[in-house]
Amino acid sequence: MKRPTGIAILLVILIVSTGLTLGLTYAPCYASLCSEEFFPYETRVHIAVYYALLASTGCFLFLRAYNPWWHAVSTAYVTRKELPVLQKRISVGGLALSVWLIGITLATTPFWLTAEYNFWTLRADGLAWADAKVRLTVTGIIGHHTDYLLGLVLIPVSRNSVLGRVFELHQSTLLFAHKLIAYTLLAAVIAHGAAYYTFVATYGAAKDTSPKKSAFHIDNPTLNEAEMERRGYWYATTLPSGMLAFLLMALITITALPVIRRKSYNTFYYVHVISSSIIFILTSIHASTDFYFLVPGLLLWILDLGWRVSRGGAGGSRNKVIGTLESAEGGWYRITLPAGRYATSDSTAEDDVVEKQGDLDHPLQTYYLNIPSISKVQNHAFTAAKVGSAASGPVFLFQKAQPSSVKKKQKKQDNEWTWKVGAAASGLTADKTTVDSASTTPTKVEVRVEGPYIPIEASGFQTADRVVCIVGGTGLTGAYSMALWWLENRTRDARANFTLIWTVRHRETAELSEWRELEKRVSGVENMQLRLHVSFESGRMDASRTLREECSFTETLGEAVMTGRKGWVYVSGPAGLLNMAESACVDLEYELRRARRARDQSQGAFAIERLEHYVAKWEV
Repeated sequence: MKRPTGIAILLVILIVSTGLTLGLTYAPCYASLCSEEFFPYETRVHIAVYYALLASTGCFLFLRAYNPWWHAVSTAYVTRKELPVLQKRISVGGLALSVWLIGITLATTPFWLTAEYNFWTLRADGLAWADAKVRLTVTGIIGHHTDYLLGLVLIPVSRNSVLGRVFELHQSTLLFAHKLIAYTLLAAVIAHGAAYYTFVATYGAAKDTSPKKSAFHIDNPTLNEAEMERRGYWYATTLPSGMLAFLLMALITITALPVIRRKSYNTFYYVHVISSSIIFILTSIHASTDFYFLVPGLLLWILDLGWRVSRGGAGGSRNKVIGTLESAEGGWYRITLPAGRYATSDSTAEDDVVEKQGDLDHPLQTYYLNIPSISKVQNHAFTAAKVGSAASGPVFLFQKAQPSSVKKKQKKQDNEWTWKVGAAASGLTADKTTVDSASTTPTKVEVRVEGPYIPIEASGFQTADRVVCIVGGTGLTGAYSMALWWLENRTRDARANFTLIWTVRHRETAELSEWRELEKRVSGVENMQLRLHVSFESGRMDASRTLREECSFTETLGEAVMTGRKGWVYVSGPAGLLNMAESACVDLEYELRRARRARDQSQGAFAIERLEHYVAKWEV
């Protein structure tokens, strides 16, 4: 069983959360609206169903990760084309899981309908106010559905997700799930609020002397005016806390829109983190069940935060080193960190040490770097071009962010993080014109380092017979690191082949010393090839044709060894290249799968029988 520690952690969190929340329903409640006070039985069933939903989802994901048949079925696409609005392909597993989550959430409606309707009937009894109990019943039912969504929205979110590591889920998959749940949550909150404000409208239309006014308190309709006066106005914070939470959710949604997120990631990030924290507090005040369902997500988030802070010399967020910043050729910049801080294990158990060392040897490693002299608040993710070891530290390569518009003001451009770092590397201040010069004296800077983060699901290159890297621009770094790993580990494997295809706009971009050095090292290696595609000279690369050429049958491979051969594709770079190359992979995978099922002899046109791919996609 893979990742037994992570599985144990998830089981403990699930069991502790279930027991804690059910136990809290018997303890004094400090929310402004305590569901268990009015619906003790229904509330406990509500909680039990939610945690049963989490357990069943965990079982599904476990089978997807560790059962080959289940994995093949769940990852098969319902449609090979991206849906227009979602901009995502729908897999069988994703569709099944979505139907399951929505179905179970809506399945709680019948028992809440009876309980809510009976409760509001008693409160409105004798007032001849039938529409009030209907409106409040609808409000309550939607609120209970919202409980589920609020709990689910936090679970997929963490930088080093235990969920992702245990179930081998791509970070972009987790973020996409978070995005879908968040949009559904916002819609449910709007519906919940709108339903309640239909009651507010009828409440406001009643005369001040009407018994309707004294039978309900507008800020918390579960209490009347006399009960509110006796209990205190803490219990009148139900409506204000819900309104404030909704406004913050709307703010988060607006700043998360691509047009804002891509232009000002810091604004998106800090609004997201700060507002979410406030929302969790407000919703816990709004209703007790909101906190009960937030517990597992909060525990996962606290676990992730503690892991990030406490890693220390192994790459925690408190880890500060003196790195070297310098200009490189072709408009590139290089950050080199000192050696000796990235190869130590935090565990003395032999199995854990082996697993830890396997992670450290993995060529795809992402670090979050912060340079306080440039900005104390901005953290940027970098895939290492060379991974760290006891003898040498990791090396990162980057270029200045390209302006989104030719009309962008120079001053605004100079204030961007990569341009400031470029200015520091060139020995200039940020308000001067920067230059690229390989002869510039390297600059020593303090760097706060967090990482490495390892994509567990990206391991096919270790055993694949044919590895193809299709990368563009700065997406080279991960492929470059894999090429170095291949030189150290698989050059003697006669069955295996590695191809790196790097597409750039201008040839000058490839004047990077790392690239020229790699070309020299690969020139004498039979099972490695490097290809440079300059789009300004040759036009845009056709990813589909390129991939088919790389996976086609050649005379150097005999048909006798073709059966069972597997290909693995790594894609990284600009969004356009990611989408185009991913579509090419999906189409070829479908063709190979269809050929296997039909036992089509035309399969011999390809040097592989199966194909897997990994796309370094982080945006959702």
